[in-house]
Amino acid sequence: GYAIPPHPRGAGYPRMDYIMNARTETLAEVINWLGDEADREWERAKDGLSDGYGGFDAYTRAIQHCQDMIVEDEASSGKHTEIALLKHLADTFDERLRKAERAKDRGAGYTYHDGQSDAYGWAATYCRLMIEQMQRYEGKERNDA
Repeated sequence: GYAIPPHPRGAGYPRMDYIMNARTETLAEVINWLGDEADREWERAKDGLSDGYGGFDAYTRAIQHCQDMIVEDEASSGKHTEIALLKHLADTFDERLRKAERAKDRGAGYTYHDGQSDAYGWAATYCRLMIEQMQRYEGKERNDA
């Protein structure tokens, strides 16, 4: 199996204490959820409840991607709407899920890629649920107007 890396020191993951705009706020929400999931995966791997740290690794990479998006978003002076941003994240996580599935099909590090595809699947689902919620909220606001 895979060795479990030492858990990063400090207060979990870099949680977003600075929130500049709605898009960054949306990304911060995704990052906080991913951070909680990564912590859970970490504990499960440590307690021997999962075979490797594939899920932990995937969530950590997903967090990194979101943080890159924040930097990009600031650089592009926030051209993306929150919904476009979430769609991008969901598509990115879906693509990574497919990559992990393909690796599993080739018989590479099965449990590791299994954990990865699960994590990316949940991350994509979470983003899509947020989109649905936003669209419902926007629709409600339009109807109330």
